[in-house]
Amino acid sequence: MGAVSFRNVEPMRWDYVYFHDYHGWRATMPNCTEAMNVFTATGAQQLTAVSFFTATDNVNYVIKVYDGFLDNQLINEMANKSGILSEKGFHTIDLTEPVRLITGDDFYIYLYLSHGGHPYDKTSEVPVLLGATAQGTIVRSVSHPGESYYLVNSQWSDLYDFDSSANFCIKGLANDVPTVILAGAVRYQDSTTPVPDVTLQLAGDIIAQQNSQSNGAFQFSDLLANSSIILVPQKSDDISETTILSYDASLAAQLAMGLFPEATEAQHKAADADLNGEIQMYDAALIAREAVGLSRSYDSHVTEWAFLPAERSYPHLSSDVTDANFQAIVIGDVDGNWSSAGKLVKPDHSEKTFTAQITGDGKIVLAFRNDENFRIFSCDLTLNFDAEKLAFDSVFISSEKQFRIMLNASRPGTVKIGAFGAQPIEKSDIFLKVQFRPTSPFPYSESSIEILSYRINDFPAKRGNVSLTHNKNFVQIPRFSLHQNYPNPFNPTTTIQYDLPEPAFVTLTVYNIAGEKVAELIREHQFPGRKSVKWNGCNSAGEQVSSGIYLYVIKAGRFESSKKMAIFR
Repeated sequence: MGAVSFRNVEPMRWDYVYFHDYHGWRATMPNCTEAMNVFTATGAQQLTAVSFFTATDNVNYVIKVYDGFLDNQLINEMANKSGILSEKGFHTIDLTEPVRLITGDDFYIYLYLSHGGHPYDKTSEVPVLLGATAQGTIVRSVSHPGESYYLVNSQWSDLYDFDSSANFCIKGLANDVPTVILAGAVRYQDSTTPVPDVTLQLAGDIIAQQNSQSNGAFQFSDLLANSSIILVPQKSDDISETTILSYDASLAAQLAMGLFPEATEAQHKAADADLNGEIQMYDAALIAREAVGLSRSYDSHVTEWAFLPAERSYPHLSSDVTDANFQAIVIGDVDGNWSSAGKLVKPDHSEKTFTAQITGDGKIVLAFRNDENFRIFSCDLTLNFDAEKLAFDSVFISSEKQFRIMLNASRPGTVKIGAFGAQPIEKSDIFLKVQFRPTSPFPYSESSIEILSYRINDFPAKRGNVSLTHNKNFVQIPRFSLHQNYPNPFNPTTTIQYDLPEPAFVTLTVYNIAGEKVAELIREHQFPGRKSVKWNGCNSAGEQVSSGIYLYVIKAGRFESSKKMAIFR
């Protein structure tokens, strides 16, 4: 018996050795110059060196470490080291820069040897000193597909197919490194509502991704300390039909006009529909187009997801971070009404019966009144109708406020209407009329008009059928006209009548004989019909005017007319 002792032994410098050759060098592939081994990182580590054998002297070598292997090609080179080995044998080469390894990631160590072939391990017969037989002892090695490859005619071939017990003698030497956690949550806009299924991507020194959970949370564990990392959120989801409303366009218009000072940063982001960094009436128009289903402009980003911040950067992530939070935003959803179900939806509909009037000229007029005394910033309306008997004619808003109307009548039998303004309609009166005309004589009871959705602002929508009634007081207005006031002369009040055959923006103004403006009696959009207004003989400041002759002037569309009146005190 004997013993072996060691002197001046250097402690091993590595915490982990990646290898597939369990018994070392057992054979050589003589004509092979390029080989590689595939490994999977067992922890957060740094690969600092590579070990291998050479079968002859004066061998040129090239070591490369890759991050991927796709379509029979090595990709994403992470390290490169080359040199000359004057003597054959076992060699350990330190890499110029360590390679960062992440738990579970595959990495690929490539080795070029100029001549002498590539040593490999395999099941083989090994002679032993004591009790040896002529056959020696069979030492079995174990191999698996996808562990070792060699290059033949520019194609990588699996060494397992050559010998199912063989692996190349290429080793990776790594050290454990400190790790950190990067965690946070994604919430919708300014709420606490979690946003699931957001893809969080790591870029920089570490490439990884994961999705936020149902509670909006995410966590990257075992990240190498002191890594330089950029964290970027992304999301792409189907957006429900009621996500974007005309109310969102109204809020954007208010922002554009400086009428929404309490808006948050997230609401500013959602209102910037073209992402040019400014909120303008054009953004409101883009949002309004989406609300009624019109085709998107080339520069519209409505319904796309955005995030605040757009990314988070960590130049040297040296300690745990647990507040890497993001606000998720859907461009165009300025009111931020989002459900935790993962779909952007507004409140459910309620049922209601609507009434429309049949006018003397056969048209059907559906009127909507502000019975609840809402401050109306917007209205969204979707109607179905019998296209064989009716045709959509017009839509009109009566208000002194500047409301914009978006209309989509591209589908036969369906019309979508959206209206919005930066300032609200507050009068408890009819503010919206939709008009249909018959396409052929038929009993009106057979006509069919159904309101699929009628919504004021972002309140719960209503829907229902429409019942028809005849308007017995209907008067056909053939032309624009301004009538003489009565009484005339007058003291203290008089009535002025005028006729509108069609919707128009109307102003009715009183001037003195010198042409100076005294009072403005009407300034608003009005529906067709015979109209009247009283004047109490006071100016715009509420002061009684003196006796004399005055002019009253009407402007309605292109129509303009004036008449004289007299007041005697």
